[in-house]
Amino acid sequence: MGYKKRNSMLLKERMRGKWLAAFSVLAGHQLGPAIDKLGENVTCPIDGDVEGFRLFKDANETGGGWKQNQQHAGAYPDGVTLLMHVLDRPFTEVFDQLVEWLEGPGEQADSSLYKVRDKSSAFTPRRSKKSVVDTAALREWLNNIWKHSIDLLDRRAAVARKYLTDRHIHDAAVHARDLRFNPSLGYRNADKELVGRFPCITALVRDNQGTPVAIHRTFLTPEGKKLRLEGSGPARKQTPSVSDTEGRVICLAEPVGGVLGLAEGLETALAVIQGAGVPVWSCLSASMMPQFVPPAGVHTLLIFVDIDRSGAGQEAAQALKENLKEQGVRVIFQVPLLKRDPSRKSVDWADQLDADLETDSKGMQVARTAFVNVLNHGAETPAPQPQTLA
Repeated sequence: MGYKKRNSMLLKERMRGKWLAAFSVLAGHQLGPAIDKLGENVTCPIDGDVEGFRLFKDANETGGGWKQNQQHAGAYPDGVTLLMHVLDRPFTEVFDQLVEWLEGPGEQADSSLYKVRDKSSAFTPRRSKKSVVDTAALREWLNNIWKHSIDLLDRRAAVARKYLTDRHIHDAAVHARDLRFNPSLGYRNADKELVGRFPCITALVRDNQGTPVAIHRTFLTPEGKKLRLEGSGPARKQTPSVSDTEGRVICLAEPVGGVLGLAEGLETALAVIQGAGVPVWSCLSASMMPQFVPPAGVHTLLIFVDIDRSGAGQEAAQALKENLKEQGVRVIFQVPLLKRDPSRKSVDWADQLDADLETDSKGMQVARTAFVNVLNHGAETPAPQPQTLA
């Protein structure tokens, strides 16, 4: 018995240079603003999040885009995947719509984009020689970045230490694992053009198995401020990964007594280490949080939740809690005491540290107390009642 096999690789190849035209026809209402402002954040057509979505600058070639604060997959690498989410339709429907747009109504049956396959036949995808070469080159580039990064206590890292001091996270950062400083790292814009070379705090990104797969970069000015280049992109940039394994974390400290903390951003995690003395890892974003798997021996995870206008931080924390139930890992939410002003998109624990230092509030003291209570209770005895998410 045969079935109709849709050749997505061939479709994507034929769609190169045509994606924006297809988007305009198939999802013009939803994607029009993003098409008009390629590479810029616009209101998300999926959930309405303000400045929560953008098409990549090369979207006409790839169809790709990015959803801010997406729980499971922030990047949509191709137009098929993107349309599935924007239109909320399955792969087969989106594929057929694209074929009809590309080749005309009624042409699907004879299209070479479809092929009848025997269900019993096995298909094993093979990596092309180009992809192997690209991965090897990426790995060499990442190793070179890390090789030329130095300890944060090195005299040449004074620029980084000034920045970290201004952010109130100096002591936590200089003693953290997997955190270094590169005195002169190339910064490329979205078009991959070299803008210049700048000081940069580098952090090793690992997968759930603990294998290094990428590098998180925080670019600075020579004066120790966060780099802001008009129209070039963000100061914080994660490199591409050399692996598609699940999980992306920066392992800043060893778990203590089977207890570990988790936060989204790098500086948020460092803020909790600094202010509360809790070992915390960064999972980089809400989109990566639900994929996290704690290392062996961790029985309790304290999630230091971002409170977002969109609710993405709270939803990601809840999703991870559900995912860890079967593994028997206890999850306790830690929510900032600081209330989010309606004019702000989010409040996190880095904001809480600033508030504690400025107003003598006790947010970090509360976090420290929760950590100590969990240590005292151990893995079996019920922990204190966790904070709830609004």
